[in-house]
Amino acid sequence: GPLRNGKGSPYEAGYRLPCIVRWPGQVPAGRVNDAVFATIDFMPTFANLCGFEVPKDRHIDGIDQTDLLLGKSEVGREFFYFNNAGVRKGKWKYLKPDAHFYGYAVDNARKKVNELYDLEADLGEQNNLANKHPEIVEELKRLMDVILKWK
Repeated sequence: GPLRNGKGSPYEAGYRLPCIVRWPGQVPAGRVNDAVFATIDFMPTFANLCGFEVPKDRHIDGIDQTDLLLGKSEVGREFFYFNNAGVRKGKWKYLKPDAHFYGYAVDNARKKVNELYDLEADLGEQNNLANKHPEIVEELKRLMDVILKWK
């Protein structure tokens, strides 16, 4: 397929997969949405759908995506953090020079540079735009810093 690398990498082939939901009368049939919905979002989403509260005695990384799932919203996560690798916000994905790869995805030939991709125009992450958009790189680096300090 068009996606770069695979499991164990912070590229889309390592994370992107379809989510198929069937719930007649609740989830609109035939609906397609490209919003980011992470596996960590299932617990708070299902808790809400079942009428339960998310535990308050610990931090839960997932967010409640009930409105997205039920077709009441087209928007998913505002951002997604790739542990020890980068961050995605909207159509932009930033990977730091020393982004972590593991297992079969280790790529010793990968250049150790800032990477920035427009996932709407380049889902295969072939065209590094970091030099063309240094302001977006800096914005996403700051977002990563905030996330790391918060964690």
